[in-house]
Amino acid sequence: MKGGPGQSPWKFRRKQAQAILRDAWRRTRDVRIVRLRRNHGVGIYQAARRYWGSWGRALIAAGVPGEVALSRFDWILAARHRP
Repeated sequence: MKGGPGQSPWKFRRKQAQAILRDAWRRTRDVRIVRLRRNHGVGIYQAARRYWGSWGRALIAAGVPGEVALSRFDWILAARHRP
């Protein structure tokens, strides 16, 4: 099941949401909410909050380093310095 524009948070399973976050980090280093919502629908943020309690904890569960996951400023820097 692939997320799309307007995707409901109930459509994302825990493993699927985690895979989306992990892939975004590995491919682009861009884990900003705005970009992921644009690519996967608004439900990705709600699913992350529902399963992990916060966006930062969801990113850590997906393998994003803690210093990046817990700092909004670092999300922006990581997005600007893509591999």
